[in-house]
Amino acid sequence: MDEVLLDARFHQRKSASALEIAEHLLARAADGTLERLKCSAFKKLIGDAARLPG
Repeated sequence: MDEVLLDARFHQRKSASALEIAEHLLARAADGTLERLKCSAFKKLIGDAARLPG
């Protein structure tokens, strides 16, 4: 979680809150490794930004 929140992509996108990232990671925790969790969180940031209006 810390690595995701400290990453520049989190600060640049602002498409998901820290709470949303935490919930996303917890929901995916049973799916795989730490790297897969981080990758999934970054995909959420990018995907959410793509769906924002404007």
